[in-house]
Amino acid sequence: MSNKKLLGKRGNWSPQQILDDIVLSFKMFRDPKVALFLKLCLPIFAFIYWVSPVDLLVGLPFDDIGILVIATRMFVAFSPQEAVARARK
Repeated sequence: MSNKKLLGKRGNWSPQQILDDIVLSFKMFRDPKVALFLKLCLPIFAFIYWVSPVDLLVGLPFDDIGILVIATRMFVAFSPQEAVARARK
C-alpha cells in the first residue's frame, strides 16, 4: 500500500487515534524492519525539539505538542505495514 493511501485512510485525528499512534511508535522502535533513518529522523528529532530551549511559541506548549503528534503520525505512516501490523498485536 502506498503512503498516500495510508495517510488518506488514517486521516482520523481523534485523541484516541493519536494515542494509538504514540503507542505504536514506541513498539516499532524495537522492530528491526523499520529503517534506522526513520527511527532517528522523525520521533527523535521531534523529542529533541520538544526539550530544546528553541521554541516557536515561547511559553505555550502547543507547538511542541503539535510537532510531537505530527512526527509520531508520520513515523507510523511511513513505517512498513508489516511492522505496524506486528505492533498492533
